[in-house]
Amino acid sequence: MILSSSDWQGGDTENRDMRRKRVFNTVLVAALVLGVAFYCNHPVPDGIGNPWRYLVFCAAKEFITDISYLQHIVLSQQYVYAYRDMMHLFTQPYPSEVPGSNIRSSVIEMAGVKVRIYEPIKGKPGLQPALIFIHGGGFCIGSTALYDALVRPIAEELDALVLSIEYRLGPEATHPAAFEDCFNVTKWFLQHAADFNVDDRRVGISGDSAGGSLAASVSQYIHDDHDVPDLKFQALIYPVVQLIDVNTPSMETHKALFGVNGGLVTWEEAASFLSLYLLGQEDNVLIDAFLDSNLSLEKFWHDSIHAKYVDHNLIPQHIRDGDLFAKKPLHDGNRTIWEHVKHAFLDPRLCPLMREDMSDLPPAFIATCEFDGMRDNGIFYVNKLQEYGVKAEWKHYKGGFHGVFGPTWPFTFDVGREMFDDFIHYIKTHW
Repeated sequence: MILSSSDWQGGDTENRDMRRKRVFNTVLVAALVLGVAFYCNHPVPDGIGNPWRYLVFCAAKEFITDISYLQHIVLSQQYVYAYRDMMHLFTQPYPSEVPGSNIRSSVIEMAGVKVRIYEPIKGKPGLQPALIFIHGGGFCIGSTALYDALVRPIAEELDALVLSIEYRLGPEATHPAAFEDCFNVTKWFLQHAADFNVDDRRVGISGDSAGGSLAASVSQYIHDDHDVPDLKFQALIYPVVQLIDVNTPSMETHKALFGVNGGLVTWEEAASFLSLYLLGQEDNVLIDAFLDSNLSLEKFWHDSIHAKYVDHNLIPQHIRDGDLFAKKPLHDGNRTIWEHVKHAFLDPRLCPLMREDMSDLPPAFIATCEFDGMRDNGIFYVNKLQEYGVKAEWKHYKGGFHGVFGPTWPFTFDVGREMFDDFIHYIKTHW
């Protein structure tokens, strides 16, 4: 058979299309490989739990961070707002009712603050215990919707009422706004517990990271308020309880292992969020002083009654054996910045370790992680509680890191599941 010229031209066109597709597919695959290589280029120390999942977790978080910065530049939107938008875009809460679950969720108001409430569909007779949960996020990000994937499983495991508080965030609301919202919700709930079929003497409080700090602070101020009963316990997941010493062994080790831009929660983010929550804006002098581990003044260290509670000798030697740390000599930080922030740093509503008398506070469960810059904060708090006779149970998780808590798919970690199980066990045995 003899082919016409049109047949030949058709064949050439088809071959060109195939070649273009192959080139496009090659470029696409190369771009994906380069993208994966770029976003997976994170330090992964030996011993960290589920290292490949950790790597993907960090890559996903960095991708969201980069998109947020792009949005910040293109739309002239403040970065923290762009970051919140991206997090909500990628993470949606469960519907009110989930097949196979005995928990129903809804959003209501308590004391003028939005609360996501999780209640058993089939309740039990009589007054029941309850848990208040306060989410983390450096006082600037996070929400009850984002934490739904964690708090719903908590309510399901406990088969009990759980409150998740939508407290105000920086920079829109500065310190002590977050504390005020959490305290007001907690007090209101204790006063109206019977309306929710809850025993007001069997209500515990919990939180992670900044939420752990808020939970500790609220438990202190509820203890001092004689209009309501004391909270049953405080369960704190890697809490941030002090800021007078930002040169602890765990902080400096974290910087040595991950750098100021590495890890799931970076030090640059932490410094920026701190500035936004305290001052309502990013103050470069404060941020630089935080990153340089140089915030408080030398005179403060000599005169303060709080210095002994951040003594590095309180950290058990077996915990410090792997630390990469050399204590920096004392020298004066920026006096102007110190005058701006010292009232907050010494305020137990932000830094609960600063409370002078810990006597008779609710018993505590405190979790710390091996690869967490905030590790020593939890240890300091355990030591001070125990010194004042408070029953404080401390669990340290090897291979853990800041953000590991919970069985949240798809980034589930063995150590996170272990921590979750211990958390649930503590609550069930202390109600």
